[in-house]
Amino acid sequence: MDGYSAYDPVVDGGGGVPQPPQIQQRPQLPYRQDIVPPELQMVYQRLHFSPAVRVGNTLHLSGQVGRDNNLQVVDIGDPPTEEGMERQFIQCFDNVQRILHSAGADFADVFQLETWFTDMPAQLRTFMVSFT
Repeated sequence: MDGYSAYDPVVDGGGGVPQPPQIQQRPQLPYRQDIVPPELQMVYQRLHFSPAVRVGNTLHLSGQVGRDNNLQVVDIGDPPTEEGMERQFIQCFDNVQRILHSAGADFADVFQLETWFTDMPAQLRTFMVSFT
């Protein structure tokens, strides 16, 4: 039985006696823990935003941007300059590192990094320099 049909003549031999549905136990989900560095506690308390969540042995970081400790966007210039983009990339990686450290991890533990660019040809080299 699939746990939903009350009568299946093949299963009960065709005697016409309805069988009770089988209750299937769901596996217990891994423990979930919000990871919030001390300097972001006020954001967590006001907005319930968690920069990272640990589920089991996996740490999932939220999207990060180049904001400083006061939550101000690091200026990239107008028009954007390569130096400004580098400052923002470095700030973003500093933020990621701070979150990783709050969870007892570091960049050596990272196995996937997804990045988004508004102009990849113009920004990729600066990004790679900032990442090293």
